Amino acid sequence: MIDIFAALRYSEERQVTFAVFQLEGAARSWWNIIRTKWEREQTPRTWTNFVREFNAKYFPPLVQEKKEDEFIRLRQGTQSVAEYESQFTRLSKFAPELILTEQRRARRFLQGLNVEIQKDLAVAQITTFSDAVEKALRSENARLQVRNFQNRKRGATGSSSTQGDKSTPPKFGRGAGGGRFASPARGAPSRGSQPGRGQQRSTSQGSSATVARGPCGFCGKPNHTEDDCWRKQNKCLRYGSAEHRLASCPVQARDVKGTTPTSKATSSQSRVESVKPKVPARVYSIEQRPVPDSAEVVEEDVPVVSEYPDVFPDELVNLPPEREIEFEVNLCPGASPISKTPYQMAPAELKELKLQLQDLLERGFIHESGSPWGAPVLFVKKKEGTLRLCIDYRGLNNVTIKNKYPLPHIDELFDQLQGAVVFSKLDLRQGYYQLLIKKEDVPKTAFNSRYGHYEFAVMPFGLTNAPAAFMDLMHRIFKPYCYSWF
Repeated sequence: MIDIFAALRYSEERQVTFAVFQLEGAARSWWNIIRTKWEREQTPRTWTNFVREFNAKYFPPLVQEKKEDEFIRLRQGTQSVAEYESQFTRLSKFAPELILTEQRRARRFLQGLNVEIQKDLAVAQITTFSDAVEKALRSENARLQVRNFQNRKRGATGSSSTQGDKSTPPKFGRGAGGGRFASPARGAPSRGSQPGRGQQRSTSQGSSATVARGPCGFCGKPNHTEDDCWRKQNKCLRYGSAEHRLASCPVQARDVKGTTPTSKATSSQSRVESVKPKVPARVYSIEQRPVPDSAEVVEEDVPVVSEYPDVFPDELVNLPPEREIEFEVNLCPGASPISKTPYQMAPAELKELKLQLQDLLERGFIHESGSPWGAPVLFVKKKEGTLRLCIDYRGLNNVTIKNKYPLPHIDELFDQLQGAVVFSKLDLRQGYYQLLIKKEDVPKTAFNSRYGHYEFAVMPFGLTNAPAAFMDLMHRIFKPYCYSWF
């Protein structure tokens, strides 16, 4: 519709008239209400106002966020590149701020492709979205051709092996042919003479017979060479497997009737081609269960953790107790409050900000503030992909008197560990939130966000003296145990 307006050069009012003409049913009733409201409030009949009213009714923020999340989570998966590109183009209009430039649009498209295609395009010079789509289609087409070639080659190999099975009888431990009846019976011509009826035949009726070969150089049996000898290769003489011997062969022999060259019926413990061998089988029920890594320590298995669950909570649910020190923010003489406007955030980041602020409020770590101080907030991406809420306290840090508490040098710590063979560590989870801020310094930690003005009751990340204060607290707590073993 926008293209029609641009091509025909419609005015603002005519654009609204054209769009309203397309409405039917409930949408037409909705427009009648909006038109009456505009006439009462003397609202200009412009395309911008119409789009705003239309989106408020049929495309609210909740639906917009859902579509944006769908675009962020979009991956190729089992789709073809063409199908994935179509979905990407359709959903990208719901998150235009994520693809403001051509390079960002191409990069996000590449990130959603399957890993094998991403590897093919890793060294390619891609600057535009169309270039990314074209190279991805070429990579997919090349991989499809390779896969089809391998399938045809595998099918040709299987066909040739099947034909070989029909023309060449399988070799068994007692000569070649379909079974033990292939060797000459008593009274038959001796080795080297013309073969009798009981000698080797092809398994397929109408095919030419295979010429008998001389005796094996290892076992002395006819119709196979020393390289093919199962006795030399320690294989089962009945089944041809190298995993077991004849005595422990799982193939159960059966009583069958065979005809010898003397035309007498005989009962023999033998296996002929018309009888399928029986292999004993059992039915098992297999269930998939996660097995913990042997090197991983499960907290529930540690007795002291199970005995004192209040000391080892999964999350800090409330404010920490008062300790012997409190975090202070000492300002330089003459410093005045500093307040900055909030940074702009993408809709997905705003959604995450709302969740993290609500979590901090519920645990009592922050509360609403009326302080003249105000630092902006931003997100930093962690290694595992989650977002960490950070406060930009650079303005406050510039007017803060630095804490001169001595921090340890990493080289000294490694020197003290020389000769040690057993190591342990303490994971001080959310350690920064375990130290209360001095009451009169709480307003200095205030920060601005789209969802309100808040201040911290516990020591947050980003303050210049936070590492020194935390080190001081840890040294006071663990002083009786420090430097006792070195």
